[in-house]
Amino acid sequence: MAPTPHRNAPAVDGLVGGLLAVVAEQLGRPLPARLEQAFHRVHRHRFLPGRIWLRDGSGGYQLVDRAADPDRWMTAAYSDEPLVTQFTNGLPSSSASMPSMVARMLLLAGLGERPPPPAGRSPAPGFWSWARVPASTRACCARCSATGR
Repeated sequence: MAPTPHRNAPAVDGLVGGLLAVVAEQLGRPLPARLEQAFHRVHRHRFLPGRIWLRDGSGGYQLVDRAADPDRWMTAAYSDEPLVTQFTNGLPSSSASMPSMVARMLLLAGLGERPPPPAGRSPAPGFWSWARVPASTRACCARCSATGR
């Protein structure tokens, strides 16, 4: 089943394009085509609640409410910023990750370079094995496992 286009699809495509330019600048290079396609196909705003909080530059957070200011909310959704999605006891307790950080992690895991298998076929057995994960990523995972994170 094909995804239903958002009613503001051209506007969303423009926001995604702007985000991809910022991500490329952060990474020092454009994303591989496969990851760019993922950014275009999986719209970030569909995974966000109607109320998000942005850092305000002075150690606090500023609410952005989709119902009250839909344009600002949509622009925030496609910013290269972590977006707080929940507070617990006055502290941020959940967020949508910074897109450039997500892209960096996908690249470090080696997920941007290999083309997907042909339609209807699974990756070759063992493709997603630790042996194919870059050594730097394996070392990071080992450190986190050893410290219980």
